Amino acid sequence: MTTLDRYHEDIARIAQSPCPYPEGRFSGAGIVTCAGGRTYYTCAWVLVNLLRRLGCRLPIEVWYRGRAEMSDGMRRLLESVQGVRCMDAREALSHRPAHPFSGWELKPLSIINSRFEDVLFIDCDNVPTLDPSFLLKTDAYRRLGAIFWPDRCMREGDRYQTLLQGAWEACGVSRRDEPEFESGQMLINKRRCWKALRLAMFYNEHSDFFYQFLLGDKDTFHMAWRRLGLDFAMPLFRPEQDWEGCPVLYQHDFDGRRLFQHRNQDKWSYDGGNFPIPGYEHEALCFDYLQELRRRWDGTVRRYPEDYCAAERGAYEAITQTRLYHYACSGVESRLLEFRPDFSIGIGRTMWETHWEIEEDGRGGVSLGLRNSSRRMCVLAQSDGEWTGHYLHFGREATVVEPISRLPEAERRVAEQVREMLATGPDQDGEEAQEIARVGMCVYRRVGHDARPMELRSDHTIGQGSAPCERWWYIRKTADGPRLVICGDHGVTCELMRAPDGSWSARGRGFEKTPVELAPPSHKRSGATLDCYALSREGLGSYLQGAALDPYALSREGLGSYLQGAALDPYALSREGLGYYLQGAKSSNARRT
Repeated sequence: MTTLDRYHEDIARIAQSPCPYPEGRFSGAGIVTCAGGRTYYTCAWVLVNLLRRLGCRLPIEVWYRGRAEMSDGMRRLLESVQGVRCMDAREALSHRPAHPFSGWELKPLSIINSRFEDVLFIDCDNVPTLDPSFLLKTDAYRRLGAIFWPDRCMREGDRYQTLLQGAWEACGVSRRDEPEFESGQMLINKRRCWKALRLAMFYNEHSDFFYQFLLGDKDTFHMAWRRLGLDFAMPLFRPEQDWEGCPVLYQHDFDGRRLFQHRNQDKWSYDGGNFPIPGYEHEALCFDYLQELRRRWDGTVRRYPEDYCAAERGAYEAITQTRLYHYACSGVESRLLEFRPDFSIGIGRTMWETHWEIEEDGRGGVSLGLRNSSRRMCVLAQSDGEWTGHYLHFGREATVVEPISRLPEAERRVAEQVREMLATGPDQDGEEAQEIARVGMCVYRRVGHDARPMELRSDHTIGQGSAPCERWWYIRKTADGPRLVICGDHGVTCELMRAPDGSWSARGRGFEKTPVELAPPSHKRSGATLDCYALSREGLGSYLQGAALDPYALSREGLGSYLQGAALDPYALSREGLGYYLQGAKSSNARRT
């Protein structure tokens, strides 16, 4: 019997079982959301305060995944808002076998275990335009007991489709050509939909299998309702984005009014940097709530070592003592990762993995998480001296973090050189190193190919402009003078010699031997002046005051025209490349909040 056959048997068993509703356990109506950690806690603070400002008096439950996500002080602050109660999922479910839920699975779990019979679930980064309590009184809800909202994919083959091939079969459901679900908001009567909720929970309890075909939790509700033949209500209006790439998804009520503003691509930031978005209702109020949160909370979720248990402290000490590991994401990439004591990632840092975390896994062990500023990217379990698991997004690829001693000999030699550099330090006190660190932002140019700003940090990592072949730098003394060495995931990329004009140049070590130049902002090259300020975070941040609202300014043609010939490659001018390049630009925008 295959894994799919076994799951089909389990699905059939749930569908055929009586699954009685637990009388007396739930009552009344309320709002449920999930939040924890710095980013989602910030979003939840904005959401609950705005709901009260809009006149919503429904009680609110905020669910989170244990003390690693919310301290006692954070809990007390959130519960100071009238009618808000914070619910630790691990405490609430301590009587049940622990399930290693890592994010999306918390949604159906919180809906099922909340104290409400009528649950309006709202993602914490989803801001309503008016009090949504009226939905409880709509004819559609009274008649069917469930309201779901459509995702951007309205039919099979749509360019926004997220259901992968085999999703319907995997979930035991006959294929239908209909909208996918967007679960940033859902209204469910648990009495009428109890069995469907239990089936949705089953899909999420086995997320390692079903998330191969589904983008998280959203269509587990879709599949559960269809598998059991239950009807549901859905507004007929397609969700809107005001321009291509807009970070907000707008959902409507049954009359076509905008009701929910799901800021899923630009979550509220404790550190600032959220661009104003035209047409986003109550935005000024949201910014006010962010300022209030900064006055009342310092942004710290946990402090080491006092907020960590013995097992977590042991794992932390082992990881930071080893410091350098090999990271491999199956079929995607592999590179070295440096785990720093401040929980940041040094060597190997990308826009997806900027920090690491250790937390109890609810089963007596600990897990290692890799994340960026807004979300957890993977959660790994320790096994036989390495950390294994899978990515939580995209293709859910198998992921491993292993000691460099397990690498093939050639790769191991490179990794050991890097570890030795970390242990002994490069020539940090040399005059050239101090000058480079003082300048910070330079222009890195592969002659005849492309150019980009490159931030050479004082800790010898490369910040802005980092790429697989350019992760860190140091100065090496030679008989012929100092060499500026730039290294990547697979060793030394180039050794640059200093020219009289202050620039550095050499041929790269790759098979193409491409000439490479590194120059400070004031350096002029023949034929053109490269405007480094225009290419810097500050310059683009200044130029793009509100330009995130202007699709042309962010297009290849618009930006290329503005930069007047600056040698950016097509990837740098694409949406993905520019998004990567601008990860820090927002923080310098004069209009940031």
